[in-house]
Amino acid sequence: MAKKPAQTGGKPQKRTDGTWAPGNTIGNRWKPGESGNPSGPLSKRPLTDAIKRRLADPKEVEDLIRVAFRKARAGDFRFWEELIKRVDGKVLDQLDITSNGERIGLPGLSPEILAAARKVKPGPDA
Repeated sequence: MAKKPAQTGGKPQKRTDGTWAPGNTIGNRWKPGESGNPSGPLSKRPLTDAIKRRLADPKEVEDLIRVAFRKARAGDFRFWEELIKRVDGKVLDQLDITSNGERIGLPGLSPEILAAARKVKPGPDA
């Protein structure tokens, strides 16, 4: 079924081939090169964008660091943890497979393979 042309007051505005008819009042509302949304698209992350704008000011960053150090010195562990993560990075989670303090043997894996596995450094997803 073919689409009917857009109409205003009974007069077709758009032709069946998709082009606008002469004298239309619906299409081509903006001149060539002119945007219908000069502000651009709305942000999908307005809170993040607002924080980034504030952090662009070096004084704001210094104030935040000063507060974090003051809270950390006062004993708030969350601020110590965050400061350490920012300086040294997040501590890697490690899993130690033991049984009553004794290492569990992995049958089928040679000592060479186990030694090679110990030398592997964790990747970025670790």
